[in-house]
Amino acid sequence: MKENSKKWPAVILALVFILALYYFLVEPSTLNQAQQLETVKAKVTEVLDISENKEIADQTQGGITSTQVSFKAKVGKEEVLAYQQVANLIPNEKLAEKGDWVVLVNIESQGQKNWVMASYHRIGYVTIVAVALALILIILGLKKGLNSLIALVLTVAMIFFVFIPMIIQGASIYFWTLVTAFYSIFITIYLITGWSDKSLVTILGCVFGTLVAAGLSYGLGSFLHLTGGYDDATLALHRMASTMPIDLRALIFAGITIGALGAVMDVAMDISSSLYEIRLHAKVGFKELYKSGISIGRDLMGTMTNTLVLAYIGGSISSVLIRVVSSSSMIILFNTELIIVDLLQALLGSIALVLTMPLTAFFAAALYSREDL
Repeated sequence: MKENSKKWPAVILALVFILALYYFLVEPSTLNQAQQLETVKAKVTEVLDISENKEIADQTQGGITSTQVSFKAKVGKEEVLAYQQVANLIPNEKLAEKGDWVVLVNIESQGQKNWVMASYHRIGYVTIVAVALALILIILGLKKGLNSLIALVLTVAMIFFVFIPMIIQGASIYFWTLVTAFYSIFITIYLITGWSDKSLVTILGCVFGTLVAAGLSYGLGSFLHLTGGYDDATLALHRMASTMPIDLRALIFAGITIGALGAVMDVAMDISSSLYEIRLHAKVGFKELYKSGISIGRDLMGTMTNTLVLAYIGGSISSVLIRVVSSSSMIILFNTELIIVDLLQALLGSIALVLTMPLTAFFAAALYSREDL
């Protein structure tokens, strides 16, 4: 197959797909159920006062100290008076200083505006990092870097504008997880490689690996009697069940499936591209290509499995630490649902990763060994 270099129609179609799903399926009123408060970005211009008081006497922890900082802040052209409340329960909490960018919330009382600092304005710095990533991708990756960036943006848009809203509305998490995963696979691979034998092999390998992770996750969720309520966030979702009916066990399925997706795509693309280059520069048959694919897969296996496992460990260090400290025995610790879910995410993702390798090698060998390549 010849690569199709005209990818912009596919980008437009992918974007239209997201917009159509959002327009026809998503109820905007269900997305934000919290009380809407006036929120603004402001810059601290002057710190007026810092006061400390003892609010709660706690003999075991020496009391909870609350520090209040009153300051002036500029909101647009207007200067307002605002407050920051800091409890000593929060470590490393920085008191507001002149020049800081903050987020203020209006807690209105009897018609009077009362501005309270909700957080520091951090997204600006994160945006700079995101722009740096985009520039690095484009400068080093050229057209493929740009296409990778577009694919990433479309995948994130699919997650936040379709996948998450559909979950909030009580739709099937299993169905929308697979829709999101397959959308990401098709748009990412197509934008990077175009439509070719290489992209077809990669897509087949990715779909297989994703289905392996999804199938194992679905089966073990029931077998291990998982509830899905394994941390504060999921328990908070459970308490909101009357207004937001979410299947917590299905969230485990979604986490494992989507979590494994990136690594599966990476491995499938590596094997597919490597074997494609081998075939372009040497006339080799099915058997030789398949053996080469398995050999490449074995080299990838160790590093990619480590990448997946370490990513999950790194993402849950705080939760694991609290369980280790509070657990009365190792038996209880390693049967805690939080630990089991973390282990499943790493193990099932790794299994999907490893099984993707031989199948991708098989598809690549079958397609690339043709005489008319």
